[in-house]
Amino acid sequence: MLFGSLNLRLVKGLSLSVFGNVQRIHDQRALPAAGATPSEILLRRRELLTSYSYFTYVSLSYRFGSTLNNVVNPRFGAGNRVFFF
Repeated sequence: MLFGSLNLRLVKGLSLSVFGNVQRIHDQRALPAAGATPSEILLRRRELLTSYSYFTYVSLSYRFGSTLNNVVNPRFGAGNRVFFF
């Protein structure tokens, strides 16, 4: 398995995150030995034999507000530092 991630701050408040992984599959004993028909392939009714799997994730986020303002909103308990889980 090979995976990696990258987090970039593009400009102030704007960030880009990328994550991905690739893995080589060695055994698929649960799959039937006979091949699938074209209709089963199109309808995805049967899993096909493969030698790899991959996944990618891309995120673009923007944070706004003042970085110097550290005041807690008074509607949230006037800064009593009470946390609810």
